[in-house]
This record gives sequence, C-alpha cells and structure tokens, in this order.
Amino acid sequence: MPTRNRIQLKGYVRYQLSQLSARNAHHEFENLAFELARVRVVPNLLPATGPVQSGGDQGRDFESYRTYLAGSSLGSSTFVTNASAHLIVGACSLQKKISEKIKGDLKTIFGAGPRPDHVAYFCEADVPVAKRHELQEFCRESYGASLEIFDGQALADLLAERDTFWIAEQFLSVPAEEWPAESTDEQYKALRNRWITQRMQPENYADFLDIKQGLRTASFDEQSKPDLSSWLNLMRRFVSDDISSRLVQKARYEIAVAELRGRGSLDPAGTYVQEYFSNLSGQSSAAELMDGAVLAVYARGAVGHRQTTISATTVGGVEKSR
Repeated sequence: MPTRNRIQLKGYVRYQLSQLSARNAHHEFENLAFELARVRVVPNLLPATGPVQSGGDQGRDFESYRTYLAGSSLGSSTFVTNASAHLIVGACSLQKKISEKIKGDLKTIFGAGPRPDHVAYFCEADVPVAKRHELQEFCRESYGASLEIFDGQALADLLAERDTFWIAEQFLSVPAEEWPAESTDEQYKALRNRWITQRMQPENYADFLDIKQGLRTASFDEQSKPDLSSWLNLMRRFVSDDISSRLVQKARYEIAVAELRGRGSLDPAGTYVQEYFSNLSGQSSAAELMDGAVLAVYARGAVGHRQTTISATTVGGVEKSR
C-alpha cells in the first residue's frame, strides 16, 4: 500500500470515522475518544462505568479525577504538569443530528453528580463553526461551564499526528504503513522495512534483538511512535510455550516498558508484569533479576503517577512473590 501524505491520511482517517456510525460501533468510539482525550485534553481521566439500573454513567463517558501529587516530590513530572485540578467530563456520540443531542447530554451531565467545570464532547458528525460557538454559549449561559467540541474533522486532524496515530491504528484499523514516511535513522528504517513492511516472521534470538530495538525506538522516539502497535504485536509472539522461559521473560519485560513509556499506561501489560514476577526464582539469571528490579520501579512509578489502575498493594504483593 503506498504511503500517503498527511492531507491524504486525514481524509482516510475521516472516512474510517464515518464507518463507525455505519457499524454502530459506539463502544469503539468511546475508547478512541478516551485515549485521545488523555493525550490532548488532560491525562488524569477515568472511564465511566455502571449499568442503567445502578444509575448509569450519568451521561459521562469519562471524567477527570483529582490528583494530589502537585505538592509531592512528583510535582514536576510531565503527568502532574499536564493534569487538571478542575473536573472535566467527556461525552461521545455517533449521531448525525448532533446539536440537540449535545444539549440533551449536557442536561443529563449537569443533572446529577458533581458539576464539571469543562465538558469535552466528541462526535463523528461535523459541526459548523457558527453552531459550535452557539453550543458553547448555550453551555456557558445554562450551566456556567465551558464546552469544547471535537467533531469529525477535528478528530481526523488530531489522529493524523505522530503521538496519536496509534489510536487510529488501534480503533479505526488504519495500517501503520499509512503514516507518511519521514527521514529517520537508517538502521531503524531497515528494521521497519523487514519486520513491518515485509512482515517477516520472527524465529530466533537474533530476531528478538531486532524487534527489541525497533520496539524501544518506537516507545521513545516521536517520529517512530506510529509503529508502536506493530512492534508490540511482534514482541508478543515471543510469549509462547514453545520458546525458552528466559526469552519469554525478556519479552514480557519489553512489552511492559513499551506500554508504560510509549503509551502512558501499564494496564495493557498488567498480566505480563504479574507473570514476570511469578516466574522469578533462585534459578533466574542476574540480568533477569536486574530487569525485575527495574520493572518493579516502573510499576511503583505507574501507581504514583496514576498510569495504572493496579493498586500499590497489588504491586507490592506481586514483587513479594519473587
């Protein structure tokens, strides 16, 4: 598939967004909006849950939580710097007649629960700028809160950025190869061509080292971040019963670090973290024990930075299982 330029990529992402409505894929849209909001709006967000008989989600697909880390030793971290002290609520809709839907959702949001200071509304339908301003004024006059609307065109533009493209890949099935090619390290380009473009199949430890290098580059280098999902999928192939236990442990470690440092959450790798510590023993190599110590620091840091829903007690218990 030929690589598109950014304008073409935006058009392709916009089309994929329109297909969510055709498939009635509201849950996927909620997940997409939640991940995008964590990157572009505020990181301290929690998804809303709850069946209707228990009060439902009160019209809130996600909302921010209060963080008390500003006055701690972690106060200068990127997470705390970007976190909001105000209550922010997010809502999503795939409906085409969006204006009345937004007004109805605002009534629900402000009708129960703590009153938010700001509402971030994500919708697939396009909202003309005049109508957007009208709805923002309505929210301000009716509820004393600010409203930001991310419509289909805005979402396509945001999802065509390097640090958010993985969200389009994850929830809109946009291939990593769609990302416009830019000058990167020649060695990384060679690795990417072999493992992502040509889709070679890993077979041995040398292949693991290649994929490890690609995964680490994509975790820390913004230009390579759109490839992160592809590298993670390749690395997961080393977590298998027919592979040596030591190589499986290395793969678990790399996946956990990539999820946390590359995407900002340890939760997708929670099982790998637990299995890593469960498989440590007196027979473990010095390198494996060292990786375990580093992973323990990462896990505790993720708890402190609210980058995981795993509790501090659970993390401590997992470490003690070594």
